[in-house]
Amino acid sequence: MRKKLLSIVFCALIFTQPVCAPASAAEAGMNNFQKRFEYDDSVFSDVAGRWFENDVKTAYEYGLTEGVGGGLFVPDERISVAEAIVMAARINSVYYGKKIYSEPGAWYTKYIKYALGAGIIRSNQFNRYNRDATRQEIAVMFYKALPMFEYPGINAADMTITDLKKDATDAGAVYSLYRAGVLTGYPDGSFRPKDTITRAEVAVILARVTQADKRVVFNPAQGE
Repeated sequence: MRKKLLSIVFCALIFTQPVCAPASAAEAGMNNFQKRFEYDDSVFSDVAGRWFENDVKTAYEYGLTEGVGGGLFVPDERISVAEAIVMAARINSVYYGKKIYSEPGAWYTKYIKYALGAGIIRSNQFNRYNRDATRQEIAVMFYKALPMFEYPGINAADMTITDLKKDATDAGAVYSLYRAGVLTGYPDGSFRPKDTITRAEVAVILARVTQADKRVVFNPAQGE
């Protein structure tokens, strides 16, 4: 299934309707994220009634994610490193009203170049772009896609994630997203940083990153 999906043109996989920087954005800001589409039950037949339905709806309406065609979103399919970089780069480009210019090479080359310039990723950070992204990699990229002040703390500053030490590499980004209500983790208090991440989970994060009113006030010990 995964190989078949990855053979589909990328824009049909995640961004059939590409996210573009606002043509007339006067300044950087969250207001640059504007609703572009209307969602109803006919858009995707495989998300109705599931815990992530409303967030998939938000991500779709704001042009942040798409399906694979045939009315399917395939919410349980995993996200690759390349796809994650593309999403983070586009979040940043919309926020700042910047363009992502074409580059020769693979379909994701221009997004990698943009993400490097924006400080979203580091040079030589990934040895393969077509492998599955981890939960922590996604969190760090999305955190870096917006300036830090766009993630104000709404949850306890002294929370503890049971499987991620505060002094671990890149843990600061994850903890910041917890405090901002973008991430909530699992009921046992864990984050599972090395696990892969699904399209549904990414849609939830996209909605919370770009729409502050979707962020969650929660008890870290309870998760979501």
